[in-house]
Amino acid sequence: MTFSGKPLNPAESKDSSLEIKPIEVIPEKLLKKLFRSVGNVVGSYVDTADSMDVEQKKDSTGIKTSVIKKPIWLDQPLSFWGNSMLQKQILTLVEYAAPLDQVEEYIRKAYARKEPFLQTTLIQAIQRAVIGLDQTICNESGKVLDEGMADRLLKLHAELFPSDHEKVLEEARKAAPKEDKEAKQKRERTNFAAMQNLFSAFIQNDAKGLPDAIMTFKTFVKNLKPAVITDNQYYLNLLHLISVAFDVLKQRGNALPAAAGENNGQWYGKLGHRFCVEIIGGILENDLPPRVKQILRAKLYHVLNGIQKVDRDIDISGVLIRGDYPSFVLGVTSYFDDLGLGGEMLFRMCSRQSFQKLIQAYINNQNLLYSYTADAKAGNFYFETSIVS
Repeated sequence: MTFSGKPLNPAESKDSSLEIKPIEVIPEKLLKKLFRSVGNVVGSYVDTADSMDVEQKKDSTGIKTSVIKKPIWLDQPLSFWGNSMLQKQILTLVEYAAPLDQVEEYIRKAYARKEPFLQTTLIQAIQRAVIGLDQTICNESGKVLDEGMADRLLKLHAELFPSDHEKVLEEARKAAPKEDKEAKQKRERTNFAAMQNLFSAFIQNDAKGLPDAIMTFKTFVKNLKPAVITDNQYYLNLLHLISVAFDVLKQRGNALPAAAGENNGQWYGKLGHRFCVEIIGGILENDLPPRVKQILRAKLYHVLNGIQKVDRDIDISGVLIRGDYPSFVLGVTSYFDDLGLGGEMLFRMCSRQSFQKLIQAYINNQNLLYSYTADAKAGNFYFETSIVS
């Protein structure tokens, strides 16, 4: 995709939309959290469903769904307590995959006000978006299926700070490092071996051996996660583990024995369901970043085929990802296959392919960071589109 622009001059702007409107005071119980460091604030901006106004609505089929009504203080940039508050709010919204237009509006208003923190905040936001896999996804012909936060913010930075754009690209590349072929093959072999060992324990279904194997796998995944996540490799690896889990279940699910009280086991028996819920949903999908969870909730297969758009509901409390009602709770009673939050009989044999396509889309988007060219003098900035293969 190609776009061009020149730096905006805040002094020349007469756009009335840049005026900051009065907003309600932030709830007192959140105020102390907002004055922590940015890293802590992002993790605790809102940590309970009670902090958000949640209502139940019925769709056209009569099924109840949870809808978050965002407080006014999440809909308008803060106009008090100085720059630090707006800075933290922007980073929090990026971290939790907020609507793109909302984040862009905050940034443009900060630019119009000549906020000194803006460029640094924008660079941090781009890094966070790349780390969290909030990137553009395209189909085989290059058509954009889902615009990513990272791509929108990169365009904004190129427009507002063109002379420094090569620097921000370098920072973005650090958040999306290239993996050499040998390291990739070793990592994938390790993932496959860990999943095979775990699934063998499910097949054996030993009263002591299976819980021990699950705990060993939990420790394996825990050890993969860096103490401080500085790039997107951990989340990409989680997606690979999910695709491997679906693959192993497809290949070996026929060997799963029937559990007590059922005639047939195999793919759709109690052990197969437990594997999907406890391993895929509970250990792997629960730890995915917010934007990927939004995509899975929107039904991955439909997103990749251009059937479904992905909403950007701010779900810091996790009320949406936990499930729309108590009988569907991620990692407890349900998991995400490529058709959304799956129940006992919703396992899809093609889920592996869908997750592999998603991984490839992210890798393709990551590659464009390394093929970027810029002509700051002319104000033209060029990106190649990412392709889902």
